Amino acid sequence: MARQYEDHGDPAWADRVRANNWSRSIDLGGYDLHYLDAGSGPAVIMIHGFGDSVYSWRWNIDAFTAEGFRVAAVDLPGMGQSGRPQDFAFTQSAMAGAVVGLMHGLDINRAVIVGNSLGGNVALYMAVHYPALVDRLVLVDPACYLLGPRQRLITSAARNPHVVRLVRPFVGPWIIRAAYWQAFYDSSLIRPEMVDESSQFLSRPDGRDNLIKTAGFYFGQEYKVLSRHYGEIHARTLLIWGEYDRVIPTRTNAEKLHNAIPGSELIIMSKVGHAPQQEQPEKFNRIVLKYLQTEK
Repeated sequence: MARQYEDHGDPAWADRVRANNWSRSIDLGGYDLHYLDAGSGPAVIMIHGFGDSVYSWRWNIDAFTAEGFRVAAVDLPGMGQSGRPQDFAFTQSAMAGAVVGLMHGLDINRAVIVGNSLGGNVALYMAVHYPALVDRLVLVDPACYLLGPRQRLITSAARNPHVVRLVRPFVGPWIIRAAYWQAFYDSSLIRPEMVDESSQFLSRPDGRDNLIKTAGFYFGQEYKVLSRHYGEIHARTLLIWGEYDRVIPTRTNAEKLHNAIPGSELIIMSKVGHAPQQEQPEKFNRIVLKYLQTEK
């Protein structure tokens, strides 16, 4: 169902979405999942990272549609402009289920799944648990293994109701600004409108709670369980990692995941951080499109 794209912090982006009539929503059993639907041809599903939205693919969509692909970029439940059920768990399985529901609703039987960070983990979950739906995987600095004590501390704190009650009033745009600074290697590329657009969902009545609840499952026990099954992934897989990723460190994750997924390809993009598709979009687009256009 077509829907009006809300005008948030980046007016030029909102105008582009409206001019192309990309904004859609689908009812997934009591809540609306928002997505962008662009182009026609073989389907490419794009899944954003933690606390992000379809906005993270703003410099990639046109390049893919120009090469004959249909792009469906999804706002995960509770993020961007997507709703969520009252009791949504924010687990890997629940988020992957929403993407699967979108594919079924759009009559997409098989697709290339592109995921960045948390979205990469959702893509990994789909490749393990819904292999028939996954044509190829493009994992962009994916969350794939349990990290260190700091991340586990954040996860534990986000599940503690007393801590959440104390922290909630202080959750605001400064978190998104800090996330950009941590994610980008070249901080000169961070623009005020990017922070404004990416932090708009925090103004929703449930926005702060959604971010905290997502953090409660981020790098949780499900990651450890899922990682045992990476060797079972049979979809052709491309791994793209930023050389200077400080969120999911390249040194301790890239080769490990590359070795775990049979037949996977690994490309390290130089002078890039955690979001290559945003920091060097033209190079990212060339790499992925070349990969998608090669025979299996």
